[in-house]
Amino acid sequence: MNETDIKNKSAKIFSLQPPSSDKKDSVNKPKDHHKRDDNSFRLSLNNLSSNFNALCAEESLTGLEQTSIRSLVAYNAYISGVNQEVIRSMVETRFGAQEIAAIRRQDYDDVIRFLVDLKANEAVN
Repeated sequence: MNETDIKNKSAKIFSLQPPSSDKKDSVNKPKDHHKRDDNSFRLSLNNLSSNFNALCAEESLTGLEQTSIRSLVAYNAYISGVNQEVIRSMVETRFGAQEIAAIRRQDYDDVIRFLVDLKANEAVN
């Protein structure tokens, strides 16, 4: 196998040039259907990304995230000597939710920060 054969085979494998190298004009000209595929892929990727962001913004917390928040609520109540219902109510009021499960997923990090920084005994007294 000579060097030209190797280049032709590797080009065919990786689709870097058309299958037959006899057409010298077609090597340098991109095909239109590749452009359409790239554009449609780009559009579908943009749509997928925006749909994912919208879904995350509206999606509620997972069970694990709810458990984490409830655990921090219980910890804060224990440390500060305040009833858990008071701490839970503070979180729900602060984040505009009727219950912990109704907190938006995009607020999860802020809820955790709020609970970590919370000085419940100072807030209640």
